[in-house]
Amino acid sequence: MQNWHGQAGLQSINFERSKKFRRAELGVIFSTHLIDQPETWFGDGHQNVPAAGVSLLARHRFKDDSHFAQPFVEVSSGPMWATERVPASTSHFNFLSQLGVGYVFHPDRKMAWVVGWRFGHISNAGYGRLNSGLNINSLMIGTQFR
Repeated sequence: MQNWHGQAGLQSINFERSKKFRRAELGVIFSTHLIDQPETWFGDGHQNVPAAGVSLLARHRFKDDSHFAQPFVEVSSGPMWATERVPASTSHFNFLSQLGVGYVFHPDRKMAWVVGWRFGHISNAGYGRLNSGLNINSLMIGTQFR
């Protein structure tokens, strides 16, 4: 993630719980993050910031379960809390909003593989004095169990 006051990195683990409705899924994402960012607004120093969040998820699959590969589009958004200000000098409390595309692969009925891309934006939605935000491009790899 590059912004005008320095480069930042993000590592995340997401746990999703969703309910399927025909070709749609509605659910919740519980996420933990480690944000590697500059220590100051001017890009000086370096700090690792732990964070956690909860988001609402909506995913639409374009094919039903009878197909091995099911393309999807998804959207999610929710609050995120960090132990330090993210980005530096902004706020501890932010929102993480994401838009993604990908495929769900069903090798059998009990398990599926999920592969996709997500674009995300971390921002305090303007309630703080500063609101530079961070943009994220990420590769998503995971499994689903039934």
